[in-house]
Amino acid sequence: MNLFEINETIKAVMAKYNDPDSKMDEDAFKDTLDSLEATRNDKLDGLAGWYDSNNSKINFIEDKIRALQEEKKRLTNQNKGIMDYMTSTIDEAGIKSVQTAHHLLRPRNYRDSVKVDPTVQLPKDYIKTEEIEKVNKKLLYQDLRAGIKIPGAELVPNRKTTIL
Repeated sequence: MNLFEINETIKAVMAKYNDPDSKMDEDAFKDTLDSLEATRNDKLDGLAGWYDSNNSKINFIEDKIRALQEEKKRLTNQNKGIMDYMTSTIDEAGIKSVQTAHHLLRPRNYRDSVKVDPTVQLPKDYIKTEEIEKVNKKLLYQDLRAGIKIPGAELVPNRKTTIL
């Protein structure tokens, strides 16, 4: 029996008990109700445990993602350093290429990159301003709560259960 069926059964048992034509014994009513409520509570407890388990996994995954992103950044920076070191070593030797047992190393020129000093104010001609449109959810919420009909927006119930 699922939780919705249990709730419906509890309502039916209560209706039957409260029906004046019913001859339901008070002890039978209490035992049935206690049994149904215990079953419902056990199922809800299981769901809460499942929720907690999922949260633990989510936190673990978030920590793992953060660690992997940091490791990716570290390796990317390390590769940049290795590349700079190899290029400068070959350039200083005054040779155009180096053939090793496993690689052919040949420095070449790529398009120059732009480096901007953050401490120096650039002329306005070199500053690009971008506008970002964002929905003002706070104003939408206030107006919707006030009963104003806004096309494309609505208040949606947001009920959750607190697990302590």
